[in-house]
Amino acid sequence: MKLQDEIEVAEQRMHYAEGELRKQRQTIRDDYARAALTGLLAKGWTPFDLAVDEAFAIADRCLAARVK
Repeated sequence: MKLQDEIEVAEQRMHYAEGELRKQRQTIRDDYARAALTGLLAKGWTPFDLAVDEAFAIADRCLAARVK
């Protein structure tokens, strides 16, 4: 195998490993916030920053409800 081929394979493996690490770092709060943000944006919430803040507030309420 040529050196350039080995470099490309190593870069692909690194890219895959970075994606796996990113998945592992996500929490259930992130999943709830992502779903809430999708819903808020679909309803037309603006500006985006407020929608993100509200999405995480909703996620926190969902987590609190799970504990009950």
